[in-house]
Amino acid sequence: MPFVPDFSLSAIVLAGGRGTRLEPLTSQRAKPAVPFGGGYRLIDFTLSNCLNSGIRNLFVVSQYKSRSLERHLNLGWRPLFAPHRGEHFEILPPQQRINNEWYQGTADAVYQNIYSLERFASDYTLVLGGDHIYQMDYRKMVAFHQEKGADLTIATLPVPVKEASQFGVMAIDNNSRICQFQEKPEYPATLPNDKQTALVSMGIYIFGSNDLYTRLCQDALNSQSHHDFGKNIIPEMVQTANVYAYPFTNELPKVSNSTTEGYRRHHIGPAEPRMADPSQSQKTTAGYWRDVGTLDAYYEANMDLLRPYSAIDLASADWPLYTHAPCSLPSYVSPASEVGALRQSLLSPGCRIQNALIENSIIGPNVTIEPGAHVSDSILCDGAHVKEGSRVHRAILDRQTIVDEGAEFHAATLQMDSACTISDLGIAVLAKNQVYRKTSCNFSLNFEIPLPEEKGLQSEAKTTTKTISSKDMEKPVVERPAGNRENFINLAFTGQR
Repeated sequence: MPFVPDFSLSAIVLAGGRGTRLEPLTSQRAKPAVPFGGGYRLIDFTLSNCLNSGIRNLFVVSQYKSRSLERHLNLGWRPLFAPHRGEHFEILPPQQRINNEWYQGTADAVYQNIYSLERFASDYTLVLGGDHIYQMDYRKMVAFHQEKGADLTIATLPVPVKEASQFGVMAIDNNSRICQFQEKPEYPATLPNDKQTALVSMGIYIFGSNDLYTRLCQDALNSQSHHDFGKNIIPEMVQTANVYAYPFTNELPKVSNSTTEGYRRHHIGPAEPRMADPSQSQKTTAGYWRDVGTLDAYYEANMDLLRPYSAIDLASADWPLYTHAPCSLPSYVSPASEVGALRQSLLSPGCRIQNALIENSIIGPNVTIEPGAHVSDSILCDGAHVKEGSRVHRAILDRQTIVDEGAEFHAATLQMDSACTISDLGIAVLAKNQVYRKTSCNFSLNFEIPLPEEKGLQSEAKTTTKTISSKDMEKPVVERPAGNRENFINLAFTGQR
């Protein structure tokens, strides 16, 4: 029988983070709007979990560079909620209703929108981050919260102690009650029976709604507070209230047909069973959860989708992943030849692959890869273009980027190029709308600089051309889109290939 909850539940997704450690992917968009796994965005995982968990009152808090995020939500997610059936989906940008400040912290972001939450009078409020990769049935966590009689329940998982300083770290007793909480400590506390592992917060919280509102109002009056859940609300509640740790396990959730009826846009049929990881066959492990806060973490989480034992199944009919998917032509892959093949990769709609070699890569929508090109261990986002004879290896190409004919784009060719980004683990990143051109013997620099206009006269731009040999400039060229088309230096490639 389908699971029917005996409680009402609202969710608020915090999706306003800057994501500075993910630059340049976040230079023009909010972190939750960063593309992932081909045609998805990071926020799609959290929102799909909500929808599959039966949550029909959903709020998304936006803030920095929110246009791309809000467009994605309005086109892909708002239509999935039916107001005439009592369902509600709302985007909450900063409105300065209470003061003249933007959101000052995670708790303040919820506090400034209490009026929206109170309208629905839910029994419980679920607070979520919008930039994590995982699959979870939140109803099971609410049942745990009720069973323990908790004032606050935090979803947790064990991680290596060397990585724990990035998260909130806690200590628990034998009944899973949290007795200590530290936000991003320099020296994390370890598990009693495992000194190499720490228990960390996943950024998923369940509160009784009325208790949450009271505590947020009290925190807002404290001028010394950072107005943050991890720094203020949770440490105080650990000392004065019943706070429990919910263990996130590797059990993949399932959703009944009645739960998703009317929401699935496409029927993809029963999913084939996922291959079990033989190394985990004899034990229960923590569930799959990734905080893609850095370029390396983002790259590895994408590559996880290509592994035979991936815990995330994008094609699952039991726990579908929703997104906004614009109409695209079917992908075209030219016949394989001695140099062309598609191996262990994800291919999104609208792509055109012409006798190219693609290995262990994620190819987003509307990507073009020309003959003789070689793409390996890479992530290509929507509209990327890899031209004839070029090579892309261990790289991330953001939207509408171009790797020019014959160019090689990987960390080894970018050591001298400050215009491109290389991660700590050697992942090369080409920012949105950039063009990467190959090293060559001769370049022509055409400086087209308009002179200032005189009264009553229209002056003409003068052009100075200078040829630089490869001895003077032995590195590739990266072109950025011009901010002002009338006053810019045009770097034109004219050398022999």
